[in-house]
Amino acid sequence: KIPSYLAWDRDEVIMVHANPEDFDEDHVVHKWDLMLLYGHGLGGCVPAFVNWHKADYHPAYRLDHKGASLSSCKVRAPEDHYVHNLLDSVDDVELDEGSPKLTI
Repeated sequence: KIPSYLAWDRDEVIMVHANPEDFDEDHVVHKWDLMLLYGHGLGGCVPAFVNWHKADYHPAYRLDHKGASLSSCKVRAPEDHYVHNLLDSVDDVELDEGSPKLTI
């Protein structure tokens, strides 16, 4: 939960995959939740959060695995910025202090 004293804006969207040709065998519509945070002043250094509900709802699930992977993710933000608390428990994200920068 984002503390209210930060005065960040939050936008929560329910997304729906609505192409009937791509429904699963049970003709279930794929839905997922997307949460975006605004007002933090760090641009892409603060992630959007996605709840896919089921792993096979993620678009990459339908792709052939070609061996590609994300080798690193580094976020730099001012020392006292709340993004350090937000991302501290996220595996494989390296945090650093300084002017905002996202490196992948």
